[in-house]
Amino acid sequence: MIKFVLLLAALSSLNLWAMDVQIYNSKLAQFEQWDQVLNAVPEEATIVMGEEHYNELVQMAEGLVVSNIVEAKNAKGAFTAAWEFLDYPVQAEIATAMQNWKASNDDQAFLMEVFKNQNRAQSHQVYLPFLKTVKDLGGELLATNAPRDWKSIITATGLSSLDPSLVPPNMELGSDGYFERFKLVMQDHVPADKLQNYFEAQCYTDSVMSYQIMSQSSFSLRFMVVGSFHSDYFDGLVENYKKQTNLPVMTFKLVDASELSAQEIAELIKPDAQYGALADYILLLTK
Repeated sequence: MIKFVLLLAALSSLNLWAMDVQIYNSKLAQFEQWDQVLNAVPEEATIVMGEEHYNELVQMAEGLVVSNIVEAKNAKGAFTAAWEFLDYPVQAEIATAMQNWKASNDDQAFLMEVFKNQNRAQSHQVYLPFLKTVKDLGGELLATNAPRDWKSIITATGLSSLDPSLVPPNMELGSDGYFERFKLVMQDHVPADKLQNYFEAQCYTDSVMSYQIMSQSSFSLRFMVVGSFHSDYFDGLVENYKKQTNLPVMTFKLVDASELSAQEIAELIKPDAQYGALADYILLLTK
């Protein structure tokens, strides 16, 4: 197994972060160095980063991925960073908040301006490595999600109950395999008669995010940070988005492997007998 160290300085003026990263190329079934991955990334492409939410190691890695690719492709000031946690109807407010942040460099003021209350601002501090990288390299921060109350209508009474004007033109339900994996995860958490509604809400979210990236990005080098279930096995968001764009789409699965055994890692990188590989690249992170 090939190991190497990525260093990220000045995410905070007081810290120097060091991270061991093992990168597995699923297509070639081998571990690679980061330079090999950078060489494989086109100058115009969408990099979907499937993440574990609120994991410090994962969010640090997201900042590193963006920074390294933007630097390698000479794309400062010319890339889009899309994020699942922001709702697209307030995109203008997000853009204003970014401008204010660039002027003030006040991290907490930015989070408060974006999330509107102290608890939400505090809980999203873990994303500052990603967000500060976007700011410092002059990227566009793009809101992609639909508001929760819209999705609540779908989970309660189905997609057909939602105002048609709120449904994107690329709306479609995911694959049978996507539904089977969704059912396995959700069947103990929602009533059986509501499972289809919840799946419709999941696919609605995928379709909305896909449409926003495709239609609202100002640049052809794009990054998307999204919960990994939306991108695992090239399903969900990835399947939908690939139908909307001619740009190459690459998927990175970011995994905190700090407490995983060698056997667990071997199982993780092994293609599933039914669904295939998890992602183009699997990044195994340890500190």
